[in-house]
Amino acid sequence: MTKSARLKILLSGLLQPGGVGLVFLVPAILINAGNVCAYLFQMVAGRVLDVAEFGAFNALFSATLICLAPANVLPLVVAQTAIEARNEPGAERRILERCLALTALCALGFALIVLIAGKPIAASFDVDRWALSFAFAAVLGTILSLITVGLLQARRRYLAAAFVTAGNPFLRFALGLPLLAFFGLGLSGAMASVALPLFLTFALGLYYLRNLFSAPARALPGQMVNTLRRTAGWQLAVVTLLTAFPNIDIVVGKFILTPENSGLYAGAAIVSRIALLLPAALASIIFTEAAHSHEGEASTPETRRSALIGIGLTVSLAGGLALVFGLFAELIITVLLGEAFIGAAPILRLTAAAMATLSVTQAIIMLLAGRRRFGSLVPLVLAVALMICVPPFFELQAGEIAIMVLTVNLVLLAIAVSALVALFRKDKRRQSS
Repeated sequence: MTKSARLKILLSGLLQPGGVGLVFLVPAILINAGNVCAYLFQMVAGRVLDVAEFGAFNALFSATLICLAPANVLPLVVAQTAIEARNEPGAERRILERCLALTALCALGFALIVLIAGKPIAASFDVDRWALSFAFAAVLGTILSLITVGLLQARRRYLAAAFVTAGNPFLRFALGLPLLAFFGLGLSGAMASVALPLFLTFALGLYYLRNLFSAPARALPGQMVNTLRRTAGWQLAVVTLLTAFPNIDIVVGKFILTPENSGLYAGAAIVSRIALLLPAALASIIFTEAAHSHEGEASTPETRRSALIGIGLTVSLAGGLALVFGLFAELIITVLLGEAFIGAAPILRLTAAAMATLSVTQAIIMLLAGRRRFGSLVPLVLAVALMICVPPFFELQAGEIAIMVLTVNLVLLAIAVSALVALFRKDKRRQSS
């Protein structure tokens, strides 16, 4: 078969109605459109809030994301549970009810925290209690949305799950524009724009799952629950560390830098996330297939080739983005956040290089995790600890924090590449023996 014939077969499989390409491509487009809306919201916030307020908002927002890091494993765990119990009538409803009960307990705990310690926590972030309350509401709303996303993915309703996921940043921008630009509600309005859409998309997810309530709830088999708990433990560790690590520097910067410098650092760090999110979106399907098709087994030449293709795509895009940010940092940050953030351009060059490096590291770690190789989590834990302890101890300035972030990410990449090479060599020896 000629190369052109193979290409035609591949394209027809990808693009025909119901083809695997459309199954993943359309949701990926929707989710990345949501990412665009998230940055449009940040553009509005950067122009309406002053630099210090922008820093306080993003420090609180990043702290919210760190608190939510363990919850990001929810879609996978919920989906796995629902798939395992798909032959049990009413099991999905039972899963939803259990998750809602746990969320209600979290809501009660957050309410007590706001009542008892809300004032000092809000003061530490330079926000009021309303903004802090909306931050806790955002945590709850995100958990609820992730539950519905997991159930929809279990039913292979990927498009519906993408609408729920992408709806959050879209509605955040749609709500944030009037609240910030026209009503001038400041920090509280910004956090309200983050929190309120999450409950709307949760309602949308319930609408997509409305036939779930037609069957009475049934108890889940105990053996299945125990198996999923063991599996979820490692998944929880991987997702928590990879979610928390890129957000720690903004929170730490808020507590050790001046309000204006923390705002400049937050602006550079937020914009540089493009270099992390875009490559991850491009290579995610390739790495998922390479990791899970031979989970726990020796890889074949084909799966190793797929992994190298994924790494090549990620490196190419991440490197290209780091180069663009390096050459046009002033222009990019001015266009996205305004003239007030021009002083953050040197920081942006460093943080963009760091996030581009992390995108490659993250892809390799996910590949290793898919093969049940979790040794790479140890240096990631150490990296998180370093980012929390070193900047306050040595009283680092914004540029020094950015240099440290880049250095730590380069070391993590070297360790991840070494682990991947060692794994592939071990696979080759097993196949040759």
